[in-house]
Amino acid sequence: KGPVAGMAAPCAFVPWGVAAATVATDRSQGDPVSRVIGVACHNKKSSILGTSCFGFGAAAAATTLTRLRPLARAPRRHRLLLAVQRSSATRHATHSWRSASVGGDSPTSKLLAALSPADSGSAPGAESFALLIVPRERGPELAALVADVESSLGPETVVVAMLSGSAELSIGIVAQGGHAAAVNADTLQQDLDSLSAASAGSTALLVLADAAAAPSTITSTLAGLETRFPNAAKVGAIAAPPMEKGKPAIGGLGGACRLGGLAVLALTGSAALDVCSYKTLGPELEVFEASMPRGAPCTVSKIGTDQEGRIEDAEETEKGTAGIPRRVSIPAAVAVQSAMKEAGIASPKQVMLGVPGSAKSGNIPRVNSGGRLWSLFPWAGMGKDGSVVLGGKGPAAEGLCPKGALDWLQCFQPSLPEDCATTRLARSSPSGSFLAMASAGAPPGALKALVAEAGPGALVLVGASLLGVPEGASGAPSMHGRAVAAVAPTNW
Repeated sequence: KGPVAGMAAPCAFVPWGVAAATVATDRSQGDPVSRVIGVACHNKKSSILGTSCFGFGAAAAATTLTRLRPLARAPRRHRLLLAVQRSSATRHATHSWRSASVGGDSPTSKLLAALSPADSGSAPGAESFALLIVPRERGPELAALVADVESSLGPETVVVAMLSGSAELSIGIVAQGGHAAAVNADTLQQDLDSLSAASAGSTALLVLADAAAAPSTITSTLAGLETRFPNAAKVGAIAAPPMEKGKPAIGGLGGACRLGGLAVLALTGSAALDVCSYKTLGPELEVFEASMPRGAPCTVSKIGTDQEGRIEDAEETEKGTAGIPRRVSIPAAVAVQSAMKEAGIASPKQVMLGVPGSAKSGNIPRVNSGGRLWSLFPWAGMGKDGSVVLGGKGPAAEGLCPKGALDWLQCFQPSLPEDCATTRLARSSPSGSFLAMASAGAPPGALKALVAEAGPGALVLVGASLLGVPEGASGAPSMHGRAVAAVAPTNW
């Protein structure tokens, strides 16, 4: 920002997509905007490709914003020169976002010292709130950490804290924009009504749920937010479980956050969520030996090959029929690792094991492939004999394999498209003004790629599961075990 030749008013160079948001910020502060001029320019030097001018007073703001929004779809090489002329009565209050991250075992004093100074233009007494992201290993200290930050930032800053699977202790402070509120099961409707009354104009909602929150409480909260904020984007996370059972995984809001409750942050900005899809990994595997007890983990021991057994092989002959040797088998882990190697995958966390049929639990991923419907389970471990252990409740508990026999197994790889909604949001957001989230089961590289796109200063939160509606889907927000999400408020 600064003077431009021939103009006394300040101006700013901003991407096309920020134009409407920038003007909206000016309007939300009550600034008497008198004129906006938009000029499309090329990145190289200053060759003009085209010119569009918009002039409006305060009363015509809404109409002009409608005309500006389509410009967000312009090619990335275009830029918008936005010159905003204000009267002498313009307030100097600005929205500001500050963030910092330090080592997970660092004291809060070091974290707060790493913050950039507060915006000198912020109006004194303006309410702000801070999002404190705490590694789950420091769960026993959660209340003390919140108290330290609240004491340091003062009563004008509302603090919301959450346990995360990430390694760093992080904080992001939003000044003069947004509203934070606790939502508890016994006062859920009243809490949502109060939030709606205080932040009716919010366009993005960040929902943070305690690890002990009942699924019905989370579902009711999401449904209530959908009713009260039908046009706002909604994403969120379920906190990483604390190391000590029975302890809260969220805190703050002056003690309003309780065990089993939620916190909702209402903002002006954008949000997106992408859920993993699954692609096949190697061929279907014929199961020769598996154990599926109803009350214990399912174990797959042997996978058949195309190689015929020999009559001299006593083990294979005994397992054959009428003395006829069966085909040679290999340990299940060897078969799965072979498919991983062929696909260039190194981590078992990037593998899901598909069992034929539809699991009765709604949170089990299902994929149609090869003319079959597969229910997917994580690879939870490997036995000394090379067997593969399926995670979750197991196929038997999910109503699969009713005869107690598992005949086929198919490996799948969770993946996200390269140009997904969260990536596009990261590319269009100012550097650092970004919250990147991932579920614990998301592909390891997905969060790293999202943070790299967002640039330095982005906050990172890893939850047990994420909340929201994927791009292109409809219906109320729900829980997702393998997903990434992003929030990019314009008032950060």
